[in-house]
Amino acid sequence: MMVRCIDNLLQSDILTEGHLYEVLAERDDCYVLSGFDKPLSKVRFEPGDAATTCVGPPTPTTRSE
Repeated sequence: MMVRCIDNLLQSDILTEGHLYEVLAERDDCYVLSGFDKPLSKVRFEPGDAATTCVGPPTPTTRSE
């Protein structure tokens, strides 16, 4: 199942609003997401579209000079 982040308040260092994440499991009103160590509250997410290519934790961009 895929979910889209709709609220990254207080989690902006790890979540990107509008980004899709893969759900590995659900427990205690939280999602366990691929690439994350801790469960995150379901209220931060809505069902996502699996056809979108942006999946998982955002990757840091590197700058070429």
